[in-house]
Amino acid sequence: EKIALEKRSSHFFLVTKQQDVLKYICDSCSVPFLARFEPEEEKMSFPASLVDADNKTIVSWIDRYTFPHFKSLDGLMFNSMANAKDQLLVVCIFDPKKVKNKDQNTSAYLTAMGILARPETTTLSKEAQQKFLFAKLDGEKFNAFIEDYYIGREMLPRTLVLDNVGYLYYQDINAESDIGLYLERIAKGDAVSYYDGMWKLPFRTYRKFQQYLPWSLLVLILLLCFLALLVYLICWVEYDDFDELEDEEEEHQQNQKAKESKKNR
Repeated sequence: EKIALEKRSSHFFLVTKQQDVLKYICDSCSVPFLARFEPEEEKMSFPASLVDADNKTIVSWIDRYTFPHFKSLDGLMFNSMANAKDQLLVVCIFDPKKVKNKDQNTSAYLTAMGILARPETTTLSKEAQQKFLFAKLDGEKFNAFIEDYYIGREMLPRTLVLDNVGYLYYQDINAESDIGLYLERIAKGDAVSYYDGMWKLPFRTYRKFQQYLPWSLLVLILLLCFLALLVYLICWVEYDDFDELEDEEEEHQQNQKAKESKKNR
């Protein structure tokens, strides 16, 4: 009850002694026990005896499964999951039109990611399970967001792994690759990451340049030509001013000589 009071702002707790409810929740569990419910997901029970477990272990288990296993993201949930302590957010981006049209590639992708996301079916190692949170993202609704990572709707489905705490992201994976293996590499620190936030500006500029080739190259050439012309004009003006100063100095010296010549006469 103390833990329930501390966590009531972020969790909903139900305490019951009704035998039919207890049997429905966990028929094989001995009372007292702690279970977790999520709509359309398997029930989960605390893996040890509550009598023998300390508060720290129980709180750690509750915090570990605070977020849904594999639900569609909205703005509020995204901020909470993306900034979760010591965990990365695996964003599974899909095109709802492809889902509606029963696209086989999209269906297979979401099924595979759902298997990785759920504790009872995942093939990830224990370390990797603790490292990642999973969620789905509507690529049509959040099109501006995915474009910021250079993911077009024609590229969906696609996986994006966010490390908001470290201002990093991982993106060199697609629906055809072994995503489970790639997540294991990320968990071990062996995968290539990219800077996010303000630090990714140079990388974004370079990728944007590549995206719009050859037109971006033409713009760059025109810009360089303009800068070269500007530098030339500045140098020409400065050189012209320098010539005028030399002419004035020479004229001044000639006048001085003429005055001295008159005096001598």
